[in-house]
Amino acid sequence: MDPSVLAQPGGASVKSLALVIGALSSGRETSAAAGDAKRVAARLRRDDLDYEVHELDPAQDLAQQADFLLASRTIRAGQRTLFYVASHVMISADGEFFLRLDEAQPETVDALADVVDVLRERATGPLLVVVEATHRADLTDPLASASVVAAAKFAVRPQRTGASLLVAARPEVPGHVAGSALTHAILERLDRPRPTALTVEALHAEIDQKCLLSGAIAASAFVRGDASFELAAPDADVAPPSARGSKPPSSQRRPRASSAKREKRPPVVSSDDDLLDIHISVDDADARAALEGLYASAKASQNTASEPVGGLAANALAGVTAASLSNPDGGERSRG
Repeated sequence: MDPSVLAQPGGASVKSLALVIGALSSGRETSAAAGDAKRVAARLRRDDLDYEVHELDPAQDLAQQADFLLASRTIRAGQRTLFYVASHVMISADGEFFLRLDEAQPETVDALADVVDVLRERATGPLLVVVEATHRADLTDPLASASVVAAAKFAVRPQRTGASLLVAARPEVPGHVAGSALTHAILERLDRPRPTALTVEALHAEIDQKCLLSGAIAASAFVRGDASFELAAPDADVAPPSARGSKPPSSQRRPRASSAKREKRPPVVSSDDDLLDIHISVDDADARAALEGLYASAKASQNTASEPVGGLAANALAGVTAASLSNPDGGERSRG
């Protein structure tokens, strides 16, 4: 049986749950993040995807909203839950990942780790967290976006929570209201024919090829949780490749990247526990060397430290730009 379809009494299928939120700008006009969230919610509501979509309020405590929503529902075993957030983010001095969802209240932030803990407690089936993050631009620091991605991984902790994480980060561009690259890639892929089920693993592989090589995403990562997450079932009217009896035309096949191109888009650092497999688009040897040095230091400390090596490396990376990403007034406080 297709694990994405759960039968209710009477034969009806159980819809997957989707919790979607995008940050507001200070003037309450539509921001890039809010626009991203609206587009994602609208696409997930279409009949071909079978999601029950809930748009959350960026002016209210995020963890409390998620807790109330999920507590009021009967969550069936195996039911999938997708959490999508597009927001400006901040990293504290100790590496904690905060979402600034309401620019009218810049001193109030939501801790991503708190939200994930609520989701994991309430949602018993496969859980996917998608984070479209922007951060304060710092032209002197090519590692800023990689630091944000590392902090997101440390907040979600897929090995502990079992949640899968797909995250992308880029510097904030003043006045930018167009959709973000990760969100655009997700929506574009969902709109294409699906002869087979679309998993988040397959989606990330495509994002890696398209967005990082073009520089549309400054840094990204995917970490699989304790179960594969199927974003969309196969189209009923599109035959799978094996049923068509022939290979797709050569014009439709994606050429393999040359070794030279692969060297320009390396996994900058990679750990055995998969907590720090971050891809960055900057073609900067010094930046790569700095990241590799941070991971090497964490790896060398593994035998003497009680904290897992992934956490050490994530904290070290987050610390690289902690000062530039923190509230300049030092007034950040978490809701709740």
